[in-house]
Amino acid sequence: MVLGIPHWLTKAEQGYYFTFSSLIAMQVFFELGFNYVITQLAGHETAHLKKGDDGRWYGPENHLGRMASILMLIHRWYRVIAFLFCLIVTALGYWFFERNAVEAVPNWELAWIALVVFTAGNLYLSPFLAVAEGMGTVATVALVRLKQSLFGYLLLWLLLSLGVGLVAMPVVAIAAFCFTAFWFFRARRQTINFDEHIQDQFNINWRTEIFPFQWRIAVSWISGYFIFQLFNPIIFASQGAIAAGKAGLALSVFGTLLSVPMSWVTAKAPAMVNLIAQGNHVAAKQLFWRVYIRSALLCLLGCLLVILLTWLAKASGLPIGDRVLDLPSMVCLAVVTQTNHLIFSMAAYMRAHKKEPLLASSVVVGLLVAMAVYLTSKIGVFHIMASYMGITLFIALPWCALIFRKFL
Repeated sequence: MVLGIPHWLTKAEQGYYFTFSSLIAMQVFFELGFNYVITQLAGHETAHLKKGDDGRWYGPENHLGRMASILMLIHRWYRVIAFLFCLIVTALGYWFFERNAVEAVPNWELAWIALVVFTAGNLYLSPFLAVAEGMGTVATVALVRLKQSLFGYLLLWLLLSLGVGLVAMPVVAIAAFCFTAFWFFRARRQTINFDEHIQDQFNINWRTEIFPFQWRIAVSWISGYFIFQLFNPIIFASQGAIAAGKAGLALSVFGTLLSVPMSWVTAKAPAMVNLIAQGNHVAAKQLFWRVYIRSALLCLLGCLLVILLTWLAKASGLPIGDRVLDLPSMVCLAVVTQTNHLIFSMAAYMRAHKKEPLLASSVVVGLLVAMAVYLTSKIGVFHIMASYMGITLFIALPWCALIFRKFL
């Protein structure tokens, strides 16, 4: 789907498309890592429960009550932050594009507002998917997300091919909202079906049980925004929509590539959580290394393929070659992608222990990347990507590896 963007959008629209995506990612400032914490909590509670033939969960009442308490907590939390996200990000995005836009793109306002509204709806529903993953129904959640992606991107592809332009972008968020909402109303009867009347006896204490873990995740993920999402807005503001479109396409290609092997690791995260909760650390480590090695090989093959195709496109003079970054910049991103796969995998295993040991490194790396992007943005995109590679390879990776050794 990513490769369809340069085919059906103008160079300026491509820049808007990827900058939209970066600004929408600011939802991390509102979610504050709560979804990840919810998955861990649900995994640790349901490790003591069993699902009956009638679809309901059975086990000690305290664990049933705590699960019910989790569901009530996320309902109250996410309806507030979804509203705040919609209000603040809509206004912020409108101000940013009005201030920095040079190349004119029609109807970008309509596309932006629709995108933010339905992303807010998905933000509200997202924690319930996180609960289901923590409860071990990974396949069910994966199927929901697969349907979202297939239908949403097929519809986007169709609308773009009909010449709709940037206005087609929100259909992916709309499709995700519709499929998740349908799953949610079914899950309330089948999967997420804990009796709310017992929660008062076993309330989850957010301040003592969630906040000590969540604030570390939140700071780490906010740092991640500066590490992974700051490129497009800064390039858009400093060099224009066309340059931002090239960088956005390259970053999106490698981001999509990374998500495939990482999905193997994240799919096994609930299993690692359960094994660790049961005290079976040897089996958890064996599972981690088995999944990591396979996914790392897949990631390496993908990076090599992208570099090869980029070289062929530019050497052959194909139009797509003019829509992506120069080859040296692409090599920098390939190195970053392979390095991040290792960092993310180690982080997933460490966080399965209900800990966030990468707080300091995430903050430092985030600040370094933000400073590097800002300082080199006036020089050129290659300098941005080279500095990004250097920070990731020589600071982020060694720091993470040293911490990871303590969990082996």
